[in-house]
Amino acid sequence: MEWSAQVRAEVTDDIELIALMRESNCFNVYIGFESFNPETLALYNKRIEVDRIRRSMDILHRHRSKVHGMFVLGSDADDAESVTPIHRAIELGVNFLDTSVSYGSGHNQELIGKALKGRRDDAIAVLDELTDGAQVLVGSSMGGWIMLLAALARPGRIHALVGVAAAPDFTEDLIPGDLSAEQKEQLQAQGFAIIPNCYDGEPYKITKELLDEGRNHLLLRGEIPLDCPVRLIHGTNDEDVPWQTSLKIAERLRSQDVETLFVKNGDHRLSESEDLNRLCRTVGRLLDQL
Repeated sequence: MEWSAQVRAEVTDDIELIALMRESNCFNVYIGFESFNPETLALYNKRIEVDRIRRSMDILHRHRSKVHGMFVLGSDADDAESVTPIHRAIELGVNFLDTSVSYGSGHNQELIGKALKGRRDDAIAVLDELTDGAQVLVGSSMGGWIMLLAALARPGRIHALVGVAAAPDFTEDLIPGDLSAEQKEQLQAQGFAIIPNCYDGEPYKITKELLDEGRNHLLLRGEIPLDCPVRLIHGTNDEDVPWQTSLKIAERLRSQDVETLFVKNGDHRLSESEDLNRLCRTVGRLLDQL
């Protein structure tokens, strides 16, 4: 039986432990690197240096362990270089990547807008540099938009797509209509608007630059020239992205192999155990066709 574990980078101090993990079929470790920016690491109280991260990666690879690296973009200490960790992570040999966005005290709103512009390019870089052969891409919400953009950029590398509450064009079709007059004024005056978050209480900050950049990548205004199998899953009680969006995607796709599945009473996240099992079954059936 194979297994995985979430660890700190310092786990590689114990070479005997690393060897035992490999011998017992630990195939992957999850590590919260957070950043390659030394100032950001200090801000997050991560008592580790970038060179130490590099040494840890070398040790894990020597023991044939894959690494799932997690990064946070947008601390007050970040700059234009440190908020784009994908290529550095690839250089170090990170096999899987998670990125999330954190907003600082306000000076970095324009910076975050610039960082989000590169999400499509990051996905393409992962396709080009970390994978071989045909791939099944899975994207949720904004990730569904990125998934479609990456597939359009590399259609020959895509076996199938799975969208979960996929939200292409949300910067044009959803956000502007939900903004109050006060939020629209804030967007123009400060470059961002504060949007309530119904999940954990922490509000979102939507940047004007993100909205402007979104107009360069709209997909639902015409045909989406993809011919691969596509599966779209959407909850009927999604309060963030209406289920009708998945119908629009299906209508715009050129592919004739498109299935749309609506989950009665399902929310935007579709993160309950039955939702995850459904997603795994969907992906599994597509992988069986490879």
